Amino acid sequence: NIDTVNFSNMICYESVIPGFVSSFVRKGAQFLTIITNDSWWGNTSGVYQHKQYAVLRAVENRRWVVQCANGGISCIIDPVGRIHQQSKLFENVIIFGQVGTRNELSFYTKYGNWFPEFIVIFCAIFITTVISKKFYIYIRKKNENEIH
Repeated sequence: NIDTVNFSNMICYESVIPGFVSSFVRKGAQFLTIITNDSWWGNTSGVYQHKQYAVLRAVENRRWVVQCANGGISCIIDPVGRIHQQSKLFENVIIFGQVGTRNELSFYTKYGNWFPEFIVIFCAIFITTVISKKFYIYIRKKNENEIH
């Protein structure tokens, strides 16, 4: 009997797109991996920001994330965002660690960005209503002045 584990692999900056990553989790990914060539960043903040995106993906989807970076930071991140193993920049190292599998879906994975999207739509309707009302009042006053 062979046990099957489902995972998803993102390549480089695919990992910074939250909806893209969560779509794989909704399709059954039990943990996530990221392979990236961050060496072109050099010793800049980009390398550290890319690692923090991996932390966000772990927390959003409540999944273990393993990031393997050429020249960047390789690490193992648990579902609550704690980093268990981490390399240094441009360090040639092999990281060993255990990665858990998870099947439950987080609120974000299930529902995505519905709340911010709702707020944007609500604000657009509100602003349109306010502008329309002011425009209506302006036209009414203009018409009243022309009549008298």
